Amino acid sequence: PNAILVVSRNFGQVSLWGVDVAATLALGSAVTVSGTYSWASHDLFPNLAGIADVALNAPQHKASLALSLHNPDRGLDASLRSRYVDGVPVISGAFGGQVQPYAVLDADVSWRLPFASRATLSVSGWDLVQAQEAAGGGWQLVDRHLEFVSVPALGRVVLSRIRVAF
Repeated sequence: PNAILVVSRNFGQVSLWGVDVAATLALGSAVTVSGTYSWASHDLFPNLAGIADVALNAPQHKASLALSLHNPDRGLDASLRSRYVDGVPVISGAFGGQVQPYAVLDADVSWRLPFASRATLSVSGWDLVQAQEAAGGGWQLVDRHLEFVSVPALGRVVLSRIRVAF
């Protein structure tokens, strides 16, 4: 039995800091707008201690913006959420490369069934609209986008469910 052990070594000194902000604004009892933003001071430490590049494997900038509607009289809830993720250098074991910036749009709708008050029908769609920064600059709509290197690209996902509360 020959075991191969792959570990990351510690070396050098880094200084990393960032900010996470989230806010929700209620526009009456039925509508809310919310947003988030995250920033990190670095996503890559080049040639750290003269040994190697060290990547945070996380973007410097991420943001989201959502609009939610709530109508309890009709048993209806709906939301739209957009997400932006900045490009990120990745160094993870044998895998490395650059993930291009991308933006996606998600949607959720749920409806309490009027003929079965304990049942709720929900439909969720993730990455319904996808855009990625083009190699030559600018943005283009795409059918799939990468969120990490050496993994399959993600396409649209639609999920429906019926939930019954007891």
